[in-house]
Parts: sequence; structure tokens; C-alpha cells
Amino acid sequence: MTTAGTGAKLLTADDLLRLDSEGVKGELIMGVLHKKVSNGLEHGQITINWGILLGSFVKPRRLGRVFGSDTGVQLERGPDTVCGSRTWLSYPPSGCPRTCASDGTLK
Repeated sequence: MTTAGTGAKLLTADDLLRLDSEGVKGELIMGVLHKKVSNGLEHGQITINWGILLGSFVKPRRLGRVFGSDTGVQLERGPDTVCGSRTWLSYPPSGCPRTCASDGTLK
């Protein structure tokens, strides 16, 4: 698939997984790679604390599933959008969004 205006090749979720295995970190927004860098110590502390609080509320109430900030979530296809660096809540628990697993598969 190419962009209408520039003719540049749009990437897919599978391309993003391959790039991740090569050490390239980023997100896809409508097929365009947006590289990301580590957010640092303070960000890591804030996100884990937020995840603990959210998880301790959601799990005992069986409200859904909480995912960590390094989980890629495929939001759209054609062109693909895969986002990470957020805390995700999926409802219902069986309705999990497609995620990029650490073994390189889409779930």
C-alpha cells in the first residue's frame, strides 16, 4: 500500500513487529512509523503506579483487563495503526484488542 500523495510505502503491523525485532521502537499511525525513545525514570515510575492502581480496581470487579505501557494495540487496518506507551483497559475481558506479543505474533 502507498500513500496517495507521496507514493511512499505505508508500513503494516507485521512490518512494525519485524522492525521491533531489529531494535527499532515506535508506533504506526495510519501506516507511518513514528519512532519513540525511552521516556525516563520519572515516566516509568508514574506509569507503573498508575497501572497498579488501575489494576487493583479493575481486577476484583472483573471489569476487564489492564495492559502495560509496552503493549502494542492494533487500532486500525488498511492503513494500520498500532499504538503503545499507554495503559489500556479492555472491556469485556474476552474482547481483548489485538496486541503485538513479545514473540512477534499478533493476538
